[in-house]
Amino acid sequence: MTDQERIHATLEDAPRYPGALDLFGFGVHPVKSAQILDYARSVINASQRAIIAHINVHGANLAVRLPWMRRFFNRAQIVFCDGDGIRWALRVFGATPPPKVTYSVWLWELAGWCSANGFPMYLLGGKPGVSELAARNLRERHPALKIVGHHHGYFARDGAEDDALIAEINRADPDVLIVCLGMPIQEAWIVKNAARLSPRVIFPAGAAMDYAAGIINLTPRWIASLNLEWLYRFLHEPLRLFRRYIFGNPLFAARVFLEWSRRRRRARTAATTHSDES
Repeated sequence: MTDQERIHATLEDAPRYPGALDLFGFGVHPVKSAQILDYARSVINASQRAIIAHINVHGANLAVRLPWMRRFFNRAQIVFCDGDGIRWALRVFGATPPPKVTYSVWLWELAGWCSANGFPMYLLGGKPGVSELAARNLRERHPALKIVGHHHGYFARDGAEDDALIAEINRADPDVLIVCLGMPIQEAWIVKNAARLSPRVIFPAGAAMDYAAGIINLTPRWIASLNLEWLYRFLHEPLRLFRRYIFGNPLFAARVFLEWSRRRRRARTAATTHSDES
């Protein structure tokens, strides 16, 4: 274990952000971007550690199917909403829909926040050359931003190469680590290595690197306003997203209605029991 790993091993996990809404046995926090950043600042200033995750329909389907993924979301200090499908589901369950925080836009705000506060950032993920391009673009918009390192996402997840990457990240000692390996690979890598990493706050961030690099175009605002961002992405990447959207979205909708029915039955049973006891 390196010195940085020993330092990080002594860090306490930050307390979980309160007020999570139950989806399918895991929580979604109804937080705005400013609340996420305020929490991240408190974690960094207290020399604690935290995982700040995001959830969309794809992630929810994975969490229902994979117990370890569900545990990951329940362990993460914040799980913010990154999809209209999640907002719809929670509305069906009777909750006020949480704000949607989307990395395609929010990564720029996160970079500006790091720049303003002097928090160093490390970028991990994307094809070779993409993280370098993303770093360049982020620095162009935020010249004071400290990007202390970047690395592509095409590396062995075990063995010497993985160990060397972790050592490189720890030597750079960023406060913020952005991990863009795609769901569920990025979450699995974080679960495996969080205790060895020195960054205070870890953000699994999906395709954020590709957006920052300009590889993926932003969804036009008028399409996003119609809650059709998923359709825009599918039309631009049909082969990659076919299974996720054409099969995953209906499956998610079915799960929502089954869960809604289960909650209604449970509520009726509880009401009947209370009435009988009265």
